[in-house]
Amino acid sequence: MRTLSLFLCGCLLASLAADEPGEENVRLAIRRLRSRDSVTREAARSELAGLQASYRPMIEQALNGELDPDVRTQLRELLKLIGRARWRTDLDAALREAAKLGKPVLVLSAAGALDGYL
Repeated sequence: MRTLSLFLCGCLLASLAADEPGEENVRLAIRRLRSRDSVTREAARSELAGLQASYRPMIEQALNGELDPDVRTQLRELLKLIGRARWRTDLDAALREAAKLGKPVLVLSAAGALDGYL
């Protein structure tokens, strides 16, 4: 049983490590925020918004060295999102996103509106 538990823990850690984009990919995504193409900028923003909190120092460093005011604004907004859980109120949209990312879905239910919590 202990061997199975260690194996499962190893698989979990390996899958978490596989999700890490790597510093070079993060740098490239930050550069893509400067693109003239809005689709490219939005794709980069989405990629950066899903980063783990461990990448905050890279975003902060990019913010400190960035001269473009629009990119600085995007980086400040990204710092608010990085490492935070992204809650969805539309289950179908959450399931589609989870399937696309290969991630599990945690469903919470509450009586009444969740104003102020999402």
